[in-house]
Amino acid sequence: MKNVGLKLMDVVNMLLTALVSVLGFAACHEEEDDSVEYGCPYSDYVINGTVTDEGGTPISNIRVVVSDLSPDYTEEKADSMMKAGEMPPFAKTVRTDNNGRFVYTERNGYLNGQFAICLTDDDGAQNGGEFETTFISTFGAEKKQTKKGDNNWFEGEFTFNVETKMKKKN
Repeated sequence: MKNVGLKLMDVVNMLLTALVSVLGFAACHEEEDDSVEYGCPYSDYVINGTVTDEGGTPISNIRVVVSDLSPDYTEEKADSMMKAGEMPPFAKTVRTDNNGRFVYTERNGYLNGQFAICLTDDDGAQNGGEFETTFISTFGAEKKQTKKGDNNWFEGEFTFNVETKMKKKN
């Protein structure tokens, strides 16, 4: 009697497995409209920057730390945080070239698309003097859409152009 019950359970398990497999494959067909059902809207961001001294001379090898600001950061919150010498988490670093230019790219799921930027002269006097650490954000910078989004989750590419003058240390 015990063996009959176990065999019956084995048969039921095999039938359920076959049924789930058939239903699972039947649900895996391509929709005609190719719409994305799950995901998070995202955009690509490019920050083109130029760093000069107060006289307009480009400064090379400046460490540029960029951090994306989550939607709860207002311009005031970002400014007060940076004035206190703090940066948001998840910062990434690039450096200026010989012409004082830098390019930072980011794929970001935050729809406000704002960034905090910390500029640091960490090589001493090698780049024309020693400069004070400078904090800026993209809140005041012009944001241009440089690539259109698609009809799914990609919102497009947006570009900021920022120019910054760093003060020499006394």
